[in-house]
Amino acid sequence: MIDHTPVPKQHKIAREVTQDDLTRLGREQRAQEAAEALRKQEEERERCREEEQLRREASETKLRCAMQDLYAQGYPTLFSFINAFLETKDASLSSLVSRMIGVHGPSLLDGSEIRQPKVVHDWAISTHRKLVDNESTALANHFKPCKGASVTSILNDFSIRQFLADAESIAPTTFQVLQQVGFPDIPEKSPRKDRDLVGSFFHSIRHYDLRAAQILTLTLCMLAKSRNDHATEFQTTMCMFFLACGTSHSLFDVLNHAGISLSYTQAIAKLKKLGLEHLEGRRKIAHTHAFMVIWDNLNIAFKVSEQR
Repeated sequence: MIDHTPVPKQHKIAREVTQDDLTRLGREQRAQEAAEALRKQEEERERCREEEQLRREASETKLRCAMQDLYAQGYPTLFSFINAFLETKDASLSSLVSRMIGVHGPSLLDGSEIRQPKVVHDWAISTHRKLVDNESTALANHFKPCKGASVTSILNDFSIRQFLADAESIAPTTFQVLQQVGFPDIPEKSPRKDRDLVGSFFHSIRHYDLRAAQILTLTLCMLAKSRNDHATEFQTTMCMFFLACGTSHSLFDVLNHAGISLSYTQAIAKLKKLGLEHLEGRRKIAHTHAFMVIWDNLNIAFKVSEQR
């Protein structure tokens, strides 16, 4: 027998929602949204990986086919093909290779460094050695006073700014290497910067750090003198300064060995030459202009023989 007694309905009792409940619900919702976003990101990364894998496989297939074509055309190795391209005399092909190297040269070198870093580094060192050798010779010749140059002109033309500007122009590789070794915090100069700007290194350093420029100038001039003992424009001025400061003979020997100054004997010879040059200048003035010697005989009880 079936019981048809109606089941009493259960009435839902409304419960007051507290602030803690709202906070918990918001936290759960944000957690679900974050999990969903993470899942979508993972799916997107997986899709990208699969696409990249497909592209890589397609590229490797093309490379293998291209290598087989190269072998079929008579190139036994990949190097023989690349070397033939680099040595081609065909005008259009040569232009194509030159443009490719001009645009993608850094990328090619970067890729070579990743594959064989030692080979690229050895090549870079040997290349820089040749550049630095040529630049050092040019720098030493430039800092060598012209034959017959007067001491007066050397002193008048002395300029730290001009020394740096000349060095940066004549020996850019050496200049950049020394700058990076000694002052790595100085920003690299833009390739579009005005090359006619005198003392561009001065403009790239902080206005209160001119000591960096002075140290770099001293280093370049010392290296130039070590390269050519006659490259003494900087040292000539310095020896005059040290003489004026009363520098001792023994200290002159130390400064001369360091390449900062001329020797004491050379400094005295330069000083005598400077005196003769000024004396000759006074003689020229006396021959071309009105020249008088004015003497005010003060009323001091000197003996006649002591008056001058």
